[in-house]
Amino acid sequence: MKTSSISPNFYYSQNQKKQIAPTFTGLTNNRVFKKIESVVIDGCVKLVSTDAAKKLVTGTSNHKKLTEKLTSHLIVLGSTILSGFYIVKTLNNKNLDEDKRKTLAVNQGLVYAASTAMAYTFDGWARKNFNKLFVKFEQANVGADKVQMAKWKSGFGIARTIIIVDSVYRFIAPVIVTPFANYIGNKLQENKAK
Repeated sequence: MKTSSISPNFYYSQNQKKQIAPTFTGLTNNRVFKKIESVVIDGCVKLVSTDAAKKLVTGTSNHKKLTEKLTSHLIVLGSTILSGFYIVKTLNNKNLDEDKRKTLAVNQGLVYAASTAMAYTFDGWARKNFNKLFVKFEQANVGADKVQMAKWKSGFGIARTIIIVDSVYRFIAPVIVTPFANYIGNKLQENKAK
């Protein structure tokens, strides 16, 4: 009896599944998503078109100290609102023991305060060094369009602030401050118990 030999390559090529290139459409073809997107866009346009928004923009544009650090101030404002909600929600959480609620609220308050101080401090240091570094960047790109260079400086500055402030609020301060805040909160509860 004679057996035929089939090469492994023949088997592989005959039994290999056909691969189809994936398409990444996400929610862009979704009618519900498009409706939500339209409502949000229309709402933002209406909000920005109000007289109050126009007065706010024209009124604050004269204050250089406010406008040059606007990105930092807006991130801190958002974090202030969120931290306030977290603290109130924690204090009103009936599923936690009263002592735990207070300790956690102290923790959240201290993390917020330290985050704000550290964010402004680190952003100030980076702002000073950024201008020095950008001068070197300009010197290395002498032939570049001045308008384009100004756009890069503005974009890099905004990115720098977002990265620094968000890193401080979401990672650096919570990791550093939480153990101390828990200690302080626990000490306050112990003193109250005595």
